[in-house]
Amino acid sequence: STSSGDGTPSICPQLFESLELTHTLSPARPNAIVHDFEYNKKDGTIFYDIRKQEEETNGYARLVTTDSWYKTLLSSILYIIFMVIDLESNVLLVAALFSDQSIEDAIDITVRKLFTVVWFSLLLLAATVAMLVASKEHALKASPDCGDLIMHGNRFDRAISFIAMSVFIFFSVEKQVKDVVVTLHPWKSIQPFAAFKTQGTRAFVVGYLNEHLFRVENHPGQVHML
Repeated sequence: STSSGDGTPSICPQLFESLELTHTLSPARPNAIVHDFEYNKKDGTIFYDIRKQEEETNGYARLVTTDSWYKTLLSSILYIIFMVIDLESNVLLVAALFSDQSIEDAIDITVRKLFTVVWFSLLLLAATVAMLVASKEHALKASPDCGDLIMHGNRFDRAISFIAMSVFIFFSVEKQVKDVVVTLHPWKSIQPFAAFKTQGTRAFVVGYLNEHLFRVENHPGQVHML
């Protein structure tokens, strides 16, 4: 567990005496893998049902294991696949609007052109916003105070990093997937964090002020994309 400036652990040590990797919240899902929980910051009492705990003395934490990260990664991949399918469907629709004779006869040319221009403009706007947000994030991560990106590499490698960040924002890839190195790095200033092994499994605990703050941080750029 990382420590604060005065040497005290950032997470109450008593928490790890009762922390479970699996927990039964309902008979329908016995021994479900724990992904998050709330805990009392003073005595380490754990609350697995986060919906019932909203006390100011509680903190919110994500329990990161290989299983939980696989699940998050899979959901991100599936989401990207569905978005690509949606984009492909619209491209095929635009192509059909100007190549299918039956559609040309049924829909006026003005309507077909208007749909094409509006759809392409919105797509271009989303891509532009993603690049702008990525540019700000790239500058922050490349700063000496942050140091998450290597800036003394060649232009090609730096360009690949920027393109990847833009694509991640465009497809709404979760922060806990794309920034897993930053999230699980032990060098932190004030964020609660611990790396440990229990029940034969490696795991990490990453703390946040509350669940709502985590949800917002986990989807960077979502407000701009909307």
